[in-house]
Amino acid sequence: MEQIPTKRSLQFVSLLLCFVFAPLVEGCKLPLSGYTNGPLGIPVLSESFIVEWDYPEDQIGTLPSSIDHFNVYYRYLDEDEWFYLASTTGPETRVTTWLSHFRGSGDYLISVEGIKNNGDATDLITSIDFDSQPLGGWYIIIQD
Repeated sequence: MEQIPTKRSLQFVSLLLCFVFAPLVEGCKLPLSGYTNGPLGIPVLSESFIVEWDYPEDQIGTLPSSIDHFNVYYRYLDEDEWFYLASTTGPETRVTTWLSHFRGSGDYLISVEGIKNNGDATDLITSIDFDSQPLGGWYIIIQD
């Protein structure tokens, strides 16, 4: 299986997430300087929200090993099973999702995998991987 020559296939940028969520998410205070205590919980208080990530543009294209689109998944913070959430149309690195797509109240991790033109998938990259920002990653909090 071909390895993508990057630091990580995807790097979640929750600082950008906070800018995007700023009008939608209470408690996402900027800047996040000094925050180092593990994953940051981000309460979602709107019916819909945006998940956005970084991906190296040189890995997107028409080659069989290039990314065609992305699949986004979620799971409860303390469980192992991932549930499909959404796909992008083409190599877009942003999806809008709705609370109704989740399985009720809870703390959720988000992950993304790239689907290559040849049908192979990259590894799942989660919102708490080592490259996530802020340091320690993030998860979303949904309350009924």
